[in-house]
Amino acid sequence: MLAYCLMPNHYHLLVRCKTDAVSGAMQRLSMAYTKAMNRRFNRVGSLFQGQFQAIVVDSEEYLSHLTRYIHLNPVKAGIVASPKDWEFSSYLEYAGLRAGTLPNLDVVRQRFVSEAADQAFLMPDEHSLPTMTKDLATNLKALMLDE
Repeated sequence: MLAYCLMPNHYHLLVRCKTDAVSGAMQRLSMAYTKAMNRRFNRVGSLFQGQFQAIVVDSEEYLSHLTRYIHLNPVKAGIVASPKDWEFSSYLEYAGLRAGTLPNLDVVRQRFVSEAADQAFLMPDEHSLPTMTKDLATNLKALMLDE
């Protein structure tokens, strides 16, 4: 697990896979979680909007921007003003505000010269962002369920 964010109606998981069997594993995880939540809260139906999407991350640049996109999702959705205010993501580990063990920070952080540079990249200030290639921007836009 490299990064995650649990939203009210969907989730983002950035994982490094050793095989191509991601779709089946995600389907089983989603079904088991949905059944457990439906049973616990005496409800029926799906929990999350949209279908599962598996996207190949084929560059370090895409990996960095995707991690940032995942962490800023609750800010973009208007749920919180800052990613540090959303406890249901790996942002707190990346920002050094929580000592969690789930995300592997090293894979993403190796692109940055320092932890401070990594944290500056993750901040929601649009002016500090490096420009993205058109292909990268198109790939990130494909992830946005609300647009």
